[in-house]
Amino acid sequence: KMSDVKFAYELSKRLHAGQKYGEKDYFHHHILGVLGILQHEIGVQDEDTHIVALCHDLMEDTSLELKTLCSLFKCDVATDILHLTKFSDQSYEDYIQDILDVNSERARVVKIADAAFNYRESIREGGKWLVNAERYKKVIMQLATEKQLYDLGFVEWIGGVK
Repeated sequence: KMSDVKFAYELSKRLHAGQKYGEKDYFHHHILGVLGILQHEIGVQDEDTHIVALCHDLMEDTSLELKTLCSLFKCDVATDILHLTKFSDQSYEDYIQDILDVNSERARVVKIADAAFNYRESIREGGKWLVNAERYKKVIMQLATEKQLYDLGFVEWIGGVK
């Protein structure tokens, strides 16, 4: 039997097929980039959190629904994927506030890794992308602990306004 993490990997890879992150393949660049930050920088080794990281954009980018995710993974894992879904009628600020309000450590830490990935990409791209970098920095500051800021290399942000 395939492990749930391997299944999440294959599912996300298949459902994100053809999607781009700028010029790059969305799954290999963004999804695996977020997972890498989670594992190697923040140090999260929990398999359920890895599943959420692998699937964090599935509901936003595909027609996959919560009931389907609940049939594929534990329902609390599927619910955290839902918490990381920004709906089209929702402001970005409300979306982040919802992540804070549900008080799920798993959803919070995956969003930190996602925002850290997007922050670094925005800085690397520069120009018009720098406005996004500020938004991602604000999200990281809202969600991350001092230790997580340190682990991510954002030491100079420690003690900044939450």
